[in-house]
Amino acid sequence: MDMKHITFSILCFLCPLLAAAQVLPGLPSVSQKAPADKIAQKIEEQIKNQAPRQDSSFSGAQKALQDVIQKNPIQTISWKEFKALNNRAKERELASRKMDLKLAQQQLTANKGKIPFQNSWPDYTELLKGFTHIYIGEDHGTMSTPAETIRLLQALRKLHPNKRILLASEFSVINKLNEFPLAQANEINFLTNLYPEVNQAADALNIDQLGLDSRYVSWEEDEHGPFLLIQCGKYLIKRYLTRQEEDNIQEVYSVLEMTLGSSPFGILERNRQWVRYIKAVQPFYDIIVIYAGQGHLVDTLSNDLPSLLDTPDFVNLYFIPTEGTNPDEEQTYISVAENTDRQNLGVLEQSYELQDQTEQVLLDKMEMSGEWTDPNKPFWGKVNSFFPLYNKNIPGKEVIIYLPLTGVKMPEIQPVGKPQPQKAQPATPQTKKALRVPAPPKPKNLDSLRYGNSYI
Repeated sequence: MDMKHITFSILCFLCPLLAAAQVLPGLPSVSQKAPADKIAQKIEEQIKNQAPRQDSSFSGAQKALQDVIQKNPIQTISWKEFKALNNRAKERELASRKMDLKLAQQQLTANKGKIPFQNSWPDYTELLKGFTHIYIGEDHGTMSTPAETIRLLQALRKLHPNKRILLASEFSVINKLNEFPLAQANEINFLTNLYPEVNQAADALNIDQLGLDSRYVSWEEDEHGPFLLIQCGKYLIKRYLTRQEEDNIQEVYSVLEMTLGSSPFGILERNRQWVRYIKAVQPFYDIIVIYAGQGHLVDTLSNDLPSLLDTPDFVNLYFIPTEGTNPDEEQTYISVAENTDRQNLGVLEQSYELQDQTEQVLLDKMEMSGEWTDPNKPFWGKVNSFFPLYNKNIPGKEVIIYLPLTGVKMPEIQPVGKPQPQKAQPATPQTKKALRVPAPPKPKNLDSLRYGNSYI
């Protein structure tokens, strides 16, 4: 297989469906002629059966998260204030990428060697041993990564049948202000799930879930005219609309939301919010799986989730689908990139140049061995994490996994027994470190996706 340089600069995003009024799922089928008290009794029994079994660890996590949310109340800022914050984030990103290149050049002469890649299905029960923080990074817009994520969660529960596990996901999102993002396994989950199969699998495996991202958008009006309020982390950004934008509100709001979310400030602030949530609840869980776009994990040293979260015993699984993305979604992201450039909200051009130089240095350091002869199986390999900036003794691990050319079949979801409760130990302070994934080969079907900074 021809292995070429890759630069993933756009990651497709799945917009959440607008929530419609729903009845509680699974309510019993009752004849309309049945007495009202019997109907009420059956509904009450059904809800009781579905209610979560509270335990002290989950209650502790709820309280800790509530405290963090109260200490970081939502703030409304103007469009002018947002642009000023975004300019500061650009400078921060530029400084970080300068450090990236410097460290990559220092690493170039050290430990260079061929990395063996295998053409087989990974054994996650082996790959995940010894790690308390597991990062799953994806390129948005295909079903291969969600399907493989389910296989990973199933293997993780098999490896740890009685441990408390949390899935913290970018794809379980909040659509309302002050909506609580933590859900216990087996409880009715009111979060919007962009990958419902993953959430259903986690629920069947008795894995609690933490919704990381927010997609709250409100269309309002005051004495100055109509405006959108768009949530980004703990901020509500107020953006007044032109008459033309108001006439095309359905298209404008989604493009504008994605533009803000993919800006340097948007990515940084969303990561900071996610880290606040995860740090609040992590003392109450044995293992935390963080599932997000790969750009949240390996964009820059200073902005990446592993650096901000500061956990040494981590593994990053970098899933690379080889199936094509939806043409309609590609067009949406072209529109976002054009809007980003028009409003000068993207990264500085020098940042792109530094990123390209850094990726080339890393590519020179990393040599793969092995051939991808069976397209029905993944092609994958393990590498040491680059840039152990704070502590060279705990560099972390990364697994680069090219998913099959034929896609990944969705695993069958089978519920497992409730794990026995264990007393969770509070997390001890750890020494800092940073994470970096080398640039992998470039699938041909993504050649056209260099549109600028992506919504990740």
